[in-house]
Amino acid sequence: KQLNGLNNLNQLHVLKITNNHISSLGPLSMCPHIYHLDIQSNNIEYIRQVEFLCEIRWLKILKLYDNPCCNKLFYRYRVVYRLPDLNILDTTNVSAEEKI
Repeated sequence: KQLNGLNNLNQLHVLKITNNHISSLGPLSMCPHIYHLDIQSNNIEYIRQVEFLCEIRWLKILKLYDNPCCNKLFYRYRVVYRLPDLNILDTTNVSAEEKI
């Protein structure tokens, strides 16, 4: 499934869309003020999907667990590398060491 209808939600701060069979994070790039994104238990297969979130400067909390991409080698480090401003990834605080 795809996320649709997000282009007019410029003031959206929290989005919880668990268990929706979502496979692409592309439409979320149109929501520049998201602070907390909970997209656990979907069909995000590729870690590179988080690149769509790079322009969301306010994003501090990302819950991505229980997606196929979470089983990839170095999953956590690869996500933090792409999103260095995260404070929490899944259920764990992002440490300063992980951001280096």
